[in-house]
Amino acid sequence: MSELSGPPLPPHGSGLSLLSTPDQSSCMDLSLVLFTENVDSMPVASDDGVHWGVWVDEAHQSHAHRLLEEIIEEQELQRIGSDSGDDGLLERAGRSGAFLNGSILGWTAFLMLVFLAGPGDAAPIKQAGILNKSVFAELQLYQLVTSVSLHRDFGHLALNMVSGWGFASLASWRYGGGVTLLGSLLSAVAANAFFAWLQRSSGVNWASLGASGMVFASLGMCIEFPFRPGFPSSPTLLRLISQHRSLFAAMGVIGLFGMSPDSNWIAHVGGFIGGAVLGFGLQRIDFLRRTLHQPATEALAIFLFIALMFGSWVQALS
Repeated sequence: MSELSGPPLPPHGSGLSLLSTPDQSSCMDLSLVLFTENVDSMPVASDDGVHWGVWVDEAHQSHAHRLLEEIIEEQELQRIGSDSGDDGLLERAGRSGAFLNGSILGWTAFLMLVFLAGPGDAAPIKQAGILNKSVFAELQLYQLVTSVSLHRDFGHLALNMVSGWGFASLASWRYGGGVTLLGSLLSAVAANAFFAWLQRSSGVNWASLGASGMVFASLGMCIEFPFRPGFPSSPTLLRLISQHRSLFAAMGVIGLFGMSPDSNWIAHVGGFIGGAVLGFGLQRIDFLRRTLHQPATEALAIFLFIALMFGSWVQALS
């Protein structure tokens, strides 16, 4: 960076170091975010106003650098969105091949095969894998997994396949297809376990099935997208809805088909919360974030997903 002008340079031993920024906008955004986090910082510019940077407390240097990367990424998303006429998210997902992700297509094909193997309520495969009170009473814990791949009828299956494909594709753009599948499955399993635990003392015979928990979990993983460090220049109601579009979309989807009397809305909401927590952790924990989209990470996630699903069905059918 060329010579900077602005506030006096920090004296030697002040504990501040200079972090260069590509432009004024990213400099101001970074300075504002650091200010809201009570981190000592000071924006500066070169005499000609071309080069910008931020003096940052050395103890928070790595954190500030990560924030700057996210601000630059958000600016790129906004630039693509303005060029394409939309928010850029779908375009980026499509260009990265997320909508043709083999792991997600494989999962939807597996759901269809399971449905064809036992379309009726009395089908042996459905009776073996459905979630009911025996999951804890008889420790048939495999039901927490197998029930995710079962559906009541074709309409139930089609709705989950279409919505799941869309939401999982968006999440895979950020995390990778394998990580998205494994994360959404684990979130759905946790939600099923919570629902079954609430029903453990119920005197009625209850049952639950369907991949809706995974669908809502993948939507929850998308909720991390809007919560970026960049601050909107015009915080109008329309901009608020745009910035938090995943949250409003989730509320709409839950309201449309997640609260009917026959729906396991506890598992739906639980899956969504689990996915949101998982997505936030994957993006905010540096170690986990660096492993995303790595071939080894994707291979391990897909292996664990298949092993968990296959092992659970082996137990259910044995």
